[in-house]
Amino acid sequence: MAPGQELPRGEFYWHQVVGSAVKDVDGTALGEVVDIYRAGGADVAVVHGPAGELDIPLVRSVVRIFAPARGEIVVDGDALGLRGEADEAEAESPDSPAGAEPEAAETP
Repeated sequence: MAPGQELPRGEFYWHQVVGSAVKDVDGTALGEVVDIYRAGGADVAVVHGPAGELDIPLVRSVVRIFAPARGEIVVDGDALGLRGEADEAEAESPDSPAGAEPEAAETP
């Protein structure tokens, strides 16, 4: 690509992606892209946010919406392993308060 030449639709220079907000598909804000590097065959976004620094591979299996022109990247937190066992247990049992001990069964 020659300098100043327009990229094909859906492709961006790294500097156009830096500054984009990143969120999970459930709407949880993960942070902002501060850098990008290449690892293997994929670009990886370095995201700074409430959970610290995340390295997010910019691949189809992870990224659901890639719209740096709008400043938006939406990723699948499950594919990244961002939701742990505690989140899964809470999702299975929404009536139990977080951290509550299971009730003991009475013995006759």
